Amino acid sequence: MSYHNPQRVSFVVLMTAIASLALGQTLLAQRETRRPPQGTRKVLIFKSKGAPLTSEDDGSSAPPNLSVASKKEMLKELNLPSEPSSVYIKLTPRNSYVAGKGFLHFRNPNVVASSVEHAYWGPPLNDEKFVEIRLKSEAAGRRYLIDCAVKQVYGSNYPFKIWKGLMEAGVSFNASDLLQTIESVGAQGQHLVFLLDATDNGWHTFRISGGAGWYFYSCEVTNL
Repeated sequence: MSYHNPQRVSFVVLMTAIASLALGQTLLAQRETRRPPQGTRKVLIFKSKGAPLTSEDDGSSAPPNLSVASKKEMLKELNLPSEPSSVYIKLTPRNSYVAGKGFLHFRNPNVVASSVEHAYWGPPLNDEKFVEIRLKSEAAGRRYLIDCAVKQVYGSNYPFKIWKGLMEAGVSFNASDLLQTIESVGAQGQHLVFLLDATDNGWHTFRISGGAGWYFYSCEVTNL
C-alpha cells in the first residue's frame, strides 16, 4: 500500500503554481519590453533614384534688370533726386520674406516655383489671382522706388493692374483701390515701377494682377 503525505503534495502544487506565475510574469515583462512605446511609429525608409534638375516651364526667363540709367530717367520725370540710393529689400518667390521689412503673399497661383524664381497664374481670368506686396517703411517721409519684374503670356489682351490695400477672401476688387493700369508688352516681359511716399513707419500693401497667364519674378525696393 502506498502512502502519500498530503502536506508534501500541497507543497509541490503550491511551488508549481508559484513557478507558473513567475514564468507568466517574466513572459509578460519581456513582451512589454519589446512593445514600442505608445505613439511611436515605424520609420519609413524611402529609396529613390535621383534625376537631373530641369526647368519647370518656359517662364524661367525673367526680363533683364532695370539699368541705373533707366531708374535715373524715371526719377528725373518725377522731379526727384536722380541718384537712387541702396536697395532696401528684394523679394522673390525663393526669398519671399524679410523680417521687419516686407513679404509676398501669392493668392491662388497655379505654381510658385522657387527653383526657377517665378510664380505663375494661368487661365481662366479671376480677380482673386494676384501677388500681394507688403512693405514696412523705416520712418515717416521715406520714399521708395518699387520695381516689379513680370511677364504676360497673352500680350496686350490682359493689362497689368496695381491695387492698393488688402483684399479679403471672397471679396471682389474695389474699383477705388485701383492705382494704375499698365499695358502688357507680351512675352519679353517688363517692369512695373511705382513710387511709395510713406507718411508713417507702418506697413503698406499693394496688389498686382495680370489677367490670365502671367508670371511674377521679383520686387526690388530702392531707397530714395
